[in-house]
Amino acid sequence: MERSEHLIRPSDAVARRPERRTRRSEIFFRRKEEHGGASCIMGQAHRTRSSLSSRWGKLWRGSDPPHLWLSRLVEKEHIMAEYWESAHIRGQQTLGVWATFAPDFTVGEVTLASHTADVAAILTRINDRDVQQDVVDLAAITRDSNYEFIHDVNMRAPQVIDANLPPDDDLHGELDDVFAVYPETQETNLERARLLVSLWTIVNEERAAMTPPLPALEVGGTTVAEFQTAVTNHPALLQTVADERAQLSQLKSQLSAHVRKVDRANKRWYQAWSNNFAAGSPEIDALSLIDVETGTTPPTPLEIDTLTQTGTSVHVTYVSGGGRRATSLTLLYQIIGVDEDFGHPTPVVLTGQTSGPFAAGQTINFKTRAENSAGVAEGEGKAVAIA
Repeated sequence: MERSEHLIRPSDAVARRPERRTRRSEIFFRRKEEHGGASCIMGQAHRTRSSLSSRWGKLWRGSDPPHLWLSRLVEKEHIMAEYWESAHIRGQQTLGVWATFAPDFTVGEVTLASHTADVAAILTRINDRDVQQDVVDLAAITRDSNYEFIHDVNMRAPQVIDANLPPDDDLHGELDDVFAVYPETQETNLERARLLVSLWTIVNEERAAMTPPLPALEVGGTTVAEFQTAVTNHPALLQTVADERAQLSQLKSQLSAHVRKVDRANKRWYQAWSNNFAAGSPEIDALSLIDVETGTTPPTPLEIDTLTQTGTSVHVTYVSGGGRRATSLTLLYQIIGVDEDFGHPTPVVLTGQTSGPFAAGQTINFKTRAENSAGVAEGEGKAVAIA
């Protein structure tokens, strides 16, 4: 194929070749490393997978994408680290005794109404934190996806360009500059990408100037314009992750401060209440309903009281006092002959709730599950046959 005169530049190519020989020999090993590095990378991935599998057990499943494993890891850490539960549970227990026996009782500036609002606000702040964590995770996934796209093209495009350039083309010098930057960090990934965009653009201009003209070079269907867009957008994605993490950190700090406030109020109230009423009084006896031990203990089971058929549905009521220390109460049921196990989870409504409708002739087993970070307690099952 004939190239236009300004592309051949034989005298320039010959003149520059000795000057580049030493540098090209230095770059040679980088090119070979990148060209044949797949086995090395796979080996590192295998060792990493084995290490993670050994350390985290069932959290790691070798075929999973990394973000799924990370989400399970975050979920495990999240469950284990819910430090706020003991203060929240004790706050609820305190409010129950306070409202029942002496709602007008106060401890300094703390009233029943203010403490009720503060205890409830823990869950509001937990929700705010968790929502922001989702925002951070999504921003990080978007950033990492863009990073991997840039990195992938960064590794493949120089090889494609190298294969398409004639051996004596002066653009090999610019290509050497690209190979000299290894994309192993956010910064070097972008640095190499910017060099690659410039080189790729020049290559396409030269291809268009050939006789006959050649189409713009693509790498796996990716154009230089698409690649440049990803490179241009990446700093903003990095900044978004940093901004959202800062917001998450602020919400976590606010949650910690609020939990400490509730914890102090719980203890001040207990101290004042236990010394305000006489020993043996109902007010003092009621303190046995408040957990004052350190840390979170498993919940008590919530038992079903009655199952009443209403039409083809079932109304469920509960024994009062169950489910203590639970942060989650769930009603489950099993249709005999249809379901292999209990399922159909529904949040418990302590005042009673209706499930169904069901088909006539079916027998339905019901039970409850109470949970917190320390454990799970299931109530005894009860069955009802639909007439």
